[in-house]
Amino acid sequence: MSRPVIVSNHVGCAADLVHPYKNGLIFSAGDVSALAACLQEAFSNRECLKEWGEESRKIVNSYSYSQTTQGLRTALQHIGILNYR
Repeated sequence: MSRPVIVSNHVGCAADLVHPYKNGLIFSAGDVSALAACLQEAFSNRECLKEWGEESRKIVNSYSYSQTTQGLRTALQHIGILNYR
């Protein structure tokens, strides 16, 4: 299944899984006007929604817990908290 996404910037996966204007939109949490603008933008072009949905499917298909875990380990190594290789 493929779906476009609109999430707030408080959603943990926003930075990793949402690429603005490629598979969805991100709005500032608590900003109702920003959410309304995102919804208006998204629903103004049904073909765009379909393309965003397809892109979301591609992004999610290449996303995994092992990839996320490795990214976290790399970040911890970079700041010197983890000596993992």
